[in-house]
Amino acid sequence: MPKFGTMTNDIEFSTQDKILKAAKAVFFQKGFDGTRTRDIAKEANVNLAMLNYHFKSKELLFELVMMDALKNFISVIKDVLNDPNTDFETKLEIIVNNYIDKFREEPQLPFFVISKLHKNPETFAKITANSNDVAGSVFLKQYQQGLVEGKYNSLNFVHILMNMGGFIVFPFLISPALQKISNLSTTQMNELMEERKKLIFNWLKQMILK
Repeated sequence: MPKFGTMTNDIEFSTQDKILKAAKAVFFQKGFDGTRTRDIAKEANVNLAMLNYHFKSKELLFELVMMDALKNFISVIKDVLNDPNTDFETKLEIIVNNYIDKFREEPQLPFFVISKLHKNPETFAKITANSNDVAGSVFLKQYQQGLVEGKYNSLNFVHILMNMGGFIVFPFLISPALQKISNLSTTQMNELMEERKKLIFNWLKQMILK
């Protein structure tokens, strides 16, 4: 992994940053398998030798791009989870909406997350741990308070997280097949995912509310 800051000069940092931005654009457009390093070099307006000097492989570039996207997104969710001025159900709706919007914007991210969880769960756990995740959040405390008040069903909170993740992530994982089977355009698929925001929120509420 390249080292930024005092270990590189301004020109090197600028070139690396330009290549990373180009890699993100190409990966999100073509996916990992459809992307060639020369595509990224062209997008960054650098020659292939320069790209290979800074980043030794397509795999490394993909890892850096996706890890950055994942960290940024977890940071956004952290702010929602720990907002003391937003109630539990509103948080739930915001999280669903944010995840769907993010995955529509960066369609390779769900595949990366699943791959990372399967191949290297320790790395993924470190990322989420650094974000002060759900276990210590205001979000969980609000759910627990709802249990005390008799407002919510008594469920293992992990069930809520698993259902939310499944409802949101699975359609993105199978969307290429869904589009072919159902003859859906990208626009139509996006419209379905927009509708799904309200559906998921309602399904989760039905599970949680007494």
